[in-house]
Amino acid sequence: MTDLAILNYSLEGTGTVAKSIEIATATRINNIETEIWAIFTQGKLRKHVPADCPVVSIGTERKFRTRGIGLMMHIPALARTIKDRKPKILMSAGNHFHIAAWLALKLSGQRRRTIFITRASNSSQRQGRPPLHPLVIIQNWMKYAGADKIVSVCEELSEEIRCAVPRKSVLTIANGVDVERVLRLRKEKMEHFFFKDANAPDKAPVIVTMGRLSRQKGFDLLIKAIAALPEKINAKLIIIGEGPDPVRIRLKKLATALNVEKKIDFYGYCSNPFPLISQADIFVCSSRWEGASNTLMEALLCDVGIVATNCPTGNREIINNVGRGTLAENNNYRSISESIIKELNRNFKLENYIDYINSKYSIKSCTEKWNDLFITLK
Repeated sequence: MTDLAILNYSLEGTGTVAKSIEIATATRINNIETEIWAIFTQGKLRKHVPADCPVVSIGTERKFRTRGIGLMMHIPALARTIKDRKPKILMSAGNHFHIAAWLALKLSGQRRRTIFITRASNSSQRQGRPPLHPLVIIQNWMKYAGADKIVSVCEELSEEIRCAVPRKSVLTIANGVDVERVLRLRKEKMEHFFFKDANAPDKAPVIVTMGRLSRQKGFDLLIKAIAALPEKINAKLIIIGEGPDPVRIRLKKLATALNVEKKIDFYGYCSNPFPLISQADIFVCSSRWEGASNTLMEALLCDVGIVATNCPTGNREIINNVGRGTLAENNNYRSISESIIKELNRNFKLENYIDYINSKYSIKSCTEKWNDLFITLK
């Protein structure tokens, strides 16, 4: 029997996995026996799991065409794992796992003995739907109605969920940022051919973005925004992150069709992206929807201009709270392009923001809130 099992689909380099590892690290330091469970136990972030934190396989490591199919196919295996290991607390770390985790817990026969927590990591508002849209209400009800405790990553997302499950309490715990780590790592030396002529008077501005290659992150919108910039700006774009091959191929084809393929580098996974972000002129979060963007918070510490879409949820909350950056209209590449131009002409000083981010979003304060919650429930 373990105190806490944290569920992830895989251990690939995503924000949800990174947060799971941070939570597991903090809980084990505070003597909460924690395990990380995954369908696919290999991935770029496996090496960051603490040595004393067991990684439990709940799958066959077999690849499926989509994550949704993989999750549904593994419900019986997850149910057996719950029955065998009997965790006191079962936490679904990301939205994609909530329904499968709930069904597996019911099937395991351990429902009355196990506390079920859902970590709300993403909004259900898609295609411009408001929080009270019937489809948003139904999706959120399906994800959260079976939870004993709901923890959301920002206040805006908490309000969205309350519309669907008004009788349940929703606790907000922000995605913590390790400020000292980001400030330290951003100083490391890292070269990229886009920065080769950094001191040239007519240097082309460099834009960086980061995230999983998926429709959610809106990289297609950002590529279109780069193509829409005036030719005299001649901006370059570095996309940090991995994703399914079909998505990468589609994005590259789009860049070629818009004649900007030479201006874009699909960099892939990067264990320390902060030197690249720090050398850039602007960081762009072009997401169609979010929960609360981890990379946006980290980019704020890298002394660059910030552009973020006014998507549901989190981006507006972060930009307004910190008081820095430009919000672009959601799902609108022309607005992103215009916001890039606006941000290129701004001046800012990093030291004005470090204290605020440390006070509200520090990794220490956020993991302490998770620890307090688990101790109370245990």
